[in-house]
Amino acid sequence: DAAAMAHSEDVVVVANGAVLAGLALASPADFIRESAPRGAYTAGRAEFGKGMGWWSAHLARLRRSLRAMRERDPGCFELGSEIPADDDTLATWVAPSVKLALDAIDAKTLANAKPCDAVKPPKQAKQHCVVIIVAPAPSGYDVFVHASPLQIRVDEFYRGVDVAVLGPPRRNPAAKDTNWVRDRRQLEARKRDAAADEVILADDDGEVLLEGLVTNLFVVVETEDPGGGHLPRRHAAFTAPTTRCLPGLARQAVLDALDAEGIPWEERAPTASERSEWSEAFVTNAVKLARPVRTLRWPRGIPGKLEVEFGPCAGSGEKPRGDSEWKSEVKCELDASPGPVCQAVLRRLNASMASDVGPAR
Repeated sequence: DAAAMAHSEDVVVVANGAVLAGLALASPADFIRESAPRGAYTAGRAEFGKGMGWWSAHLARLRRSLRAMRERDPGCFELGSEIPADDDTLATWVAPSVKLALDAIDAKTLANAKPCDAVKPPKQAKQHCVVIIVAPAPSGYDVFVHASPLQIRVDEFYRGVDVAVLGPPRRNPAAKDTNWVRDRRQLEARKRDAAADEVILADDDGEVLLEGLVTNLFVVVETEDPGGGHLPRRHAAFTAPTTRCLPGLARQAVLDALDAEGIPWEERAPTASERSEWSEAFVTNAVKLARPVRTLRWPRGIPGKLEVEFGPCAGSGEKPRGDSEWKSEVKCELDASPGPVCQAVLRRLNASMASDVGPAR
């Protein structure tokens, strides 16, 4: 949902195989918060005229999230919906609405194209952000799809992004639950106040770095061993284990890419105390793939105050505290340009995404 900031007239919303009018909120996050029921969701990208990249992985994530939601909060399945037996079964529910949404957003793209682009739309309009929501219902599942033009600032990759450590771990990282989009509103306000591109959730008052609001975090260190691998210098990558962060689609694709590049990796959460050892860092998700981190800041110091209230009873502000409790900001500055590991990973992410496209159109 960090990718699409389109005008509402450029957006398509489909529910259970029918295009809806009057619900075309420009932001996927606004749509989820204001119009969608509680359910599992996934977000990805689709190329004009084609399906979503990592299609089978999106189906698997939806089923995995539904299962995690039922285990953690059985009440959300009180309607009696059963978890689909396999990904193919789930696809029979999801694929028709996704295909309709993609057909409709492609039609809008052509209708809004300049005359010279009537046959082939301009390059910047060829990608769409697609969000799929699967919500338990008496008859099985309700399926919602929000599709919008994908607008990615090129400088996010070439200049890097700024991230700030501002929030505690979320309650159920195993599930991509629409409630998380509602719960994180206060953290998004903090992100704006900190002039950051992303918020990193952390444990132990900011020492142990887990994940972003909509991303997974990787850090890279250079090792003394000049051994194998495809890069001229030896590197190793670290990211939080899936017991403590969302098992993101791009996260898994990055691990596969690291294997293919001969770069060792470890599922161990990066820590603030090791920040001087990092040669690069990047954040990943299935919409924007991999973006280098330019600065990582702890606005409240290390250790910092990371409390935030989640859930429907959350207040609008933080717990009051005196100014003396805040510590000085700590900043870790990295190379603004993408490092060799991030570049190698991104090449493989694009190829991986293109090899698994659906639904058939």
